[in-house]
Amino acid sequence: MARKEFNDVDIRVEFNETANRQQISSGDNVNTLFGKIRKWLSDLKPVAFSGKYSDLAEKATAQDVGALPVNGGTLESNAEPQLSLKRKSQNFSALLNFENESRKLIQAKGGLENNDPERESYFSLYDLDADKNGSGRLLELLHISQNLRNIYDSTTKSMKKILVEGEALSVTGGTIQANASPLLVLKRIGQYVSMDFENNFGKLIRVGVTKASEEANSEFHVSDVKGGTDNAYYLFIIKKEGARINSDTRHSLVLNNSNADKTSSVDICFRLSGKEVNQICATNTSEIFFWDSTNQHSLFAVSESKRQIYDYKTKGLQEVITKNDLKFQPGETYKMAGDIPLPGYLTTASTTVFFTIALPKSAQGRTASVSGNFRIRKDGGYLVNDGTFSDYNSNCYILENLLRIAIMKKDGSVFSTENNIIVMVDGGFTISFS
Repeated sequence: MARKEFNDVDIRVEFNETANRQQISSGDNVNTLFGKIRKWLSDLKPVAFSGKYSDLAEKATAQDVGALPVNGGTLESNAEPQLSLKRKSQNFSALLNFENESRKLIQAKGGLENNDPERESYFSLYDLDADKNGSGRLLELLHISQNLRNIYDSTTKSMKKILVEGEALSVTGGTIQANASPLLVLKRIGQYVSMDFENNFGKLIRVGVTKASEEANSEFHVSDVKGGTDNAYYLFIIKKEGARINSDTRHSLVLNNSNADKTSSVDICFRLSGKEVNQICATNTSEIFFWDSTNQHSLFAVSESKRQIYDYKTKGLQEVITKNDLKFQPGETYKMAGDIPLPGYLTTASTTVFFTIALPKSAQGRTASVSGNFRIRKDGGYLVNDGTFSDYNSNCYILENLLRIAIMKKDGSVFSTENNIIVMVDGGFTISFS
């Protein structure tokens, strides 16, 4: 068709809107073209011109697009993972903030330690609301990675390690195993640090350490807290100045060595400036002795049958004499040897023979009786050759360590026709004290 030019021509086209949307085609006449275009324009909604979400006739819900509604809900999906946070930057971390209408609260962060691509991954929680003045300070509350498990401690205002099984004891008990020294550290802000032991009946024992000031020495003590901590009773106190044991029984301190087959004593050692100077030893033969570790000899030894003390003059142990050793005790006996003659005399009436024994210790205040055999000799002969004290009357008189014995015949007869004569008495007889 040849091209024609029309100038200043008013063209009026009559057309009818098509019944449905159709694509315009090459060769359509003018009225057909405008009918098709009119149908497309008629079907457009207000949002096509306003661009506003509110002008949508049928708005999509969060569930329609697989998202959570603004008022919360449940994210349901079989995909792995259900939610991914991906950050397009060189910063090796991703953030998730939790906030309300007034301010940000918590931030969850996942990334690489020290932002280093060669390091392990970590997960952290931060308190965005820690500084209410709005300076934007982040307070780390939790930090977990392959090698770290830390949580914020409000008491010390620092991160502390989270202990897991193998590092901490379970509620049923167990063993702390570590190569660290010390294995356990108790730390408290203040002068006093303690640890309580209790069972189903309540608190039993408290072990504590106190230090009153920077200059003061530390004090370690064990307390009975059965009556409550306000009525704690110190059982044991030890500090640099010394130690004290409080007890309601006579066994204030018991040292026990159960390995009796391999050792013969239980020892208490005394040291000065790290050097052992003395020992107190108790043996399995019920002997206790004080040992001079410097000079390597015993200073004092005592048992049921031994009382000895070191004598610096003789350089050895000597027997210790007690008050009872100096005086005969009730029930004690003294036996005379049969071959020791004792001087005596026959009285004027010739009916009584007196002789005196020098005792090895005092018998003052005691009473005595004599038993056994005796002989009375005079000038190579015998007034009594084989007498028995039970066949005669006898009296004993005591003056300190001297014992005077009187012997009389039971019928009162004389021993000799002579009187006031010297005689000798001997025999194996026994003196009993009461």
